[in-house]
Amino acid sequence: MGDHSRTMIESVTDGTEPPRGDPPLDVSIKLRITPRGKGRPRTTFKGGVRTYTPKTTREYQTELWQLIKPHLPDRIEGPIRIDAVFFLKRPKRLMGKKHADVLYCTSKPDLDNCCKALWDACKACFEDQQVVATSMLKVYATKQGSPQILIRVRRPKDDITSEINRLMWQDV
Repeated sequence: MGDHSRTMIESVTDGTEPPRGDPPLDVSIKLRITPRGKGRPRTTFKGGVRTYTPKTTREYQTELWQLIKPHLPDRIEGPIRIDAVFFLKRPKRLMGKKHADVLYCTSKPDLDNCCKALWDACKACFEDQQVVATSMLKVYATKQGSPQILIRVRRPKDDITSEINRLMWQDV
């Protein structure tokens, strides 16, 4: 079945689309901030229905944007790829010798909520729908490490077929 599926992908996207005219973009940023997830919207019924983002989430997104803004252009047009690694503080129970330097984090905050907070913080620079490719990791920092976020914003590859095959068949 693997070879048949691979052939289907190649026939669906033959990689012959014209090159984009978007300016080059490849920015790596290290943010010394504790990763947090985007809070759930709240709804109030005083004087009608009103939905809002919690104050703590708005403040966190503003802080994120202040750290990111100096590194990105004022406005990014066209498709973009965002890769990020969210390093969370390692709990004391994982400080023992038997644990590796970097460990996957399977506790809160949820990875998708960390991504939402990051993307929404950057809405002055680009819209969510412009993100066409992404790779995200949520890990505990090393024993001596501190919480932080590593971000890379760049253009996606023009060869979509190769990108699909890399994502789907890299470890097969």
